[in-house]
Formats: sequence, structure tokens, C-alpha cells
Amino acid sequence: MHSGATPVYQIGDGAQRIETCVQALPATQLLDRYHELADKRLLGDLTYVELFELERIEARLDAQEGGEIERLKAVRESWQRDRSKLVVEVEKLLARLRAAD
Repeated sequence: MHSGATPVYQIGDGAQRIETCVQALPATQLLDRYHELADKRLLGDLTYVELFELERIEARLDAQEGGEIERLKAVRESWQRDRSKLVVEVEKLLARLRAAD
């Protein structure tokens, strides 16, 4: 019964529980758990469940980092616009001061 369609995979209950727990962890606990699991991975003591948990934590951290990068870009662009406006105003003021001399 091969129809050529792509199979649909669904996350199991255990995996869903891990995903929910990872999403619910506060940032400090998330980082603590990440370091704990990363250390276990280096020692070769990671179970498959812990490996899945580590992957989900890494995905969440990557997503947070991406959002932070976008926020920093927006702040930088805003600062550059404000700076440009300020430079124009200062140049106008200097021109008026020179004309007054």
C-alpha cells in the first residue's frame, strides 16, 4: 500500500511531555539543564530520552538567540536613524553659527 505520499509523523506522548517541559522551563533552569546534559553527552552517558531533551533545549536556545539578534538589529537601525537626524541638525546649527560670524 505504497501511495508515494510522504508519511506523516506524530510526536509521541513521552516526546510531547519533554517538549512541554522544555518550553515551560525558566531561562536559568533551562541553561542549567542544558549544561548538565551537555556534560553527560561529553562523558557518553546520555540516554536517548536525554538526547531528545538536549535537542529540544538547543532548539529553544537557538530560537531565543535568533530573536535577540533581530531585536539588536532593530535597535542598531533605530540608533543609526536617530544619529543621522542628529548629525543633520548639528550641521544646520553650525552653518547658522558660521553665517552669523
